[in-house]
Amino acid sequence: MIAILSGKPHFFPRSRLATPVDLRELGRECRYKSNLIAERLSISRRQLERDFEAALGISPKQWLAEQRMLRAMQLLRTGMGLQETAYELGFKKYDNFRVEVKRYYGLTPCGLIESCRRKMALA
Repeated sequence: MIAILSGKPHFFPRSRLATPVDLRELGRECRYKSNLIAERLSISRRQLERDFEAALGISPKQWLAEQRMLRAMQLLRTGMGLQETAYELGFKKYDNFRVEVKRYYGLTPCGLIESCRRKMALA
C-alpha cells in the first residue's frame, strides 16, 4: 500500500513488522526503473501499478519520470555538470536526457540553467 507520510510517498509493506519505504529514495536507488522498484518491494509490477493508481492517481512510470526531472533541477541548481547529471539520473546518453528535460520543462538543460540563474539574480 502507498500512502503519504510527512509529505512524501511511502510504501507500506503488508507485514505490520516491516518499516515504511520512502519511494523517492527507492526511486533514486533503482535508477528510476519501476520494475526494479517492484522487485525491491517484493511485489509484482502490476501490483505496484495498482498501488500507485489508488494512492496517487498516476502510474509508477509517470511518477518516476516526474521525480527524475525534479531531481535533475536540483542537481543542475547545485552546479553539477550536464553530462554528470544525466549519468546520475540513469540516462545512458546525454541526448536522451536533453530530450526529456525539454519535454518536461520546455527548455533545454542549458536553457533551464540559464533560467534558474536569471531567477536567482532577480531575487
